[in-house]
Amino acid sequence: MSSTREKGAVTLLVTSALLIAALILSLASFKAVFYQIKRAQNEFKVREAHWHSEAGIECAYAYVYAFPDQLAVLSSANTWLADECKPKLKLESLYIEALANQDYVIHANSSNYQLNRRFSYREVNGLKQLSWVRGGWYVE
Repeated sequence: MSSTREKGAVTLLVTSALLIAALILSLASFKAVFYQIKRAQNEFKVREAHWHSEAGIECAYAYVYAFPDQLAVLSSANTWLADECKPKLKLESLYIEALANQDYVIHANSSNYQLNRRFSYREVNGLKQLSWVRGGWYVE
């Protein structure tokens, strides 16, 4: 009679060991899955910040393209950009900086992501032209 009780105890001990091993493996895999989820969220936030900055640059460029006579005002005050483009696109800053030779740079910052684009505004044969500088990117 005592031999049947010992068989049940051994079975219970083996089952408990298997359950503990399965628990340890599932916790280890949960940690890896949680890490991948956090990485994906961070990548999504960076891409979102990039596209918000890109949209801010396009908003500023479209306004300058539509109203090129306002370029001097925008490069000094930037009030329209701050009122219209910046809050709608959730940007920390959006401004136009004047460079030499009628070149300008649009700066857009969104969630610690900075994007700069360079463009020129020139008068050629009596016609005023607004265009991206070759390459378009401006590195400080």
